Amino acid sequence: MRYPFPRLLTKLGFLFLFGCVAAPVWALRIVSLLPSNTEILESLGAGDQVVGVTRFDRPAPGRVIIGDFFQPNLEKIVALKPDLIVTGLWASSRTGASLKTLGYRLVEIPNPHSLEELYGSIRQLAATIQRPSDAERVIADMKARLSRVQARAALLPRHLRTYIEIDPPFWTIGGHDFLNEAVSLAGADNIFSDLTRPSAQVSPEVIVQRDPELIISFDLKKAEIARRSGWGSVSAVRSGHILDDLDRDALSRPSPRVVSGVEDLEQRIEELQKT
Repeated sequence: MRYPFPRLLTKLGFLFLFGCVAAPVWALRIVSLLPSNTEILESLGAGDQVVGVTRFDRPAPGRVIIGDFFQPNLEKIVALKPDLIVTGLWASSRTGASLKTLGYRLVEIPNPHSLEELYGSIRQLAATIQRPSDAERVIADMKARLSRVQARAALLPRHLRTYIEIDPPFWTIGGHDFLNEAVSLAGADNIFSDLTRPSAQVSPEVIVQRDPELIISFDLKKAEIARRSGWGSVSAVRSGHILDDLDRDALSRPSPRVVSGVEDLEQRIEELQKT
């Protein structure tokens, strides 16, 4: 065992009430190697148990920056003495294997292909930290808010054919990423939803051919997009319907915060269709 029995006992807090022993209360020390997992833990009420995060996380007092998922600082992780490490799951990364070799308890969360899989990630983390009821609370709130977004989007004159550039040059999302479903609820139909991959680098000529009415850019500014050679005929460029100031983290991270990103996107699409 990684932890000797005396240390295990220090992690169990027992509540005695009318002579009965309650379930153990765990005081976990958690290192999170993905901001999305950090945000899920925070939504579950376990934010104060997170002691180590990546350089891409939002700053918070008392948390140590341990690098990022692909290049974590193992010395810092060891010094934090974590009981649990929460990571992503990519076949190309050896991070998980390295941490398992060191004997750490590891939970690997794959990138969700749908909103239902995102709910599954929340339930998985909640079960790990013994907060299953908190997961159901979070998921119920997400579903209720997304249902309201979908209802508002149904009143729009039309859904807009949308090109989403997550990274230049021409990296976009396909139909097997949760974001494809999420933006559709807001009234933005991904022009590359037919791609059977979460993301792909596509041809600029194909983008022009598919003629998006809305362009969402996570990196380049509106003027840079509009200046692209041969893009003058694209409907989104001609109308000026290029959104370059959405909160990338809120919209693209698979965490409960995606709901805020979708709400903002739907409101922006409403405004665009009024002009």
